[in-house]
Amino acid sequence: MATVYRKRGSWYLAFVDGQGRRRQLRTRARTRSEAKGLAYELERCAERQRLGLEPLPSECKLTFAELCEWWLKNRCSVKRADRERHRLKRHVFDSKIGGMPVPQIATGVIEDLLRGMELQGLGPATVNGLRGTLHTCVLSGPEVPNLDGPEPYFRRRTQKESAKNPGDLSGRRDFTSASSHTR
Repeated sequence: MATVYRKRGSWYLAFVDGQGRRRQLRTRARTRSEAKGLAYELERCAERQRLGLEPLPSECKLTFAELCEWWLKNRCSVKRADRERHRLKRHVFDSKIGGMPVPQIATGVIEDLLRGMELQGLGPATVNGLRGTLHTCVLSGPEVPNLDGPEPYFRRRTQKESAKNPGDLSGRRDFTSASSHTR
């Protein structure tokens, strides 16, 4: 449901766009009813995009595997290329994430991949190594519209390896044991 509100003398629209993201736009509408009409039109257009009746504003056909392959060919150093190609082949190219369009890569998709690696018993260095490689692939890759997807995963920081519990990368800290070591 679109909403309309006034702020600093301008009418703003809040609605959910075709990709399911909440958006807020400032308009030049002079009256509330004019702003409501614009909001209704935008919401209707977004609904048609979500249903597949209209194309999304920027349809990116590039898959995540193609983006990683581009990075390996154009940006990755020769010394690292073989190791990174093996890592990406094992965890990205041969998995469902490799065939996904780049704009659909969201926090949940990457976190599911990394959590699956943890459940397989892979160490934190392996998981964080892939996280860093994917981060580098995307940030040094070609300009792709809507690269952030529904949730901007690649704006997140990497998690540090835990010396106490190397299998746990959840980022949780045990403050009870830390308090006993204070001065």
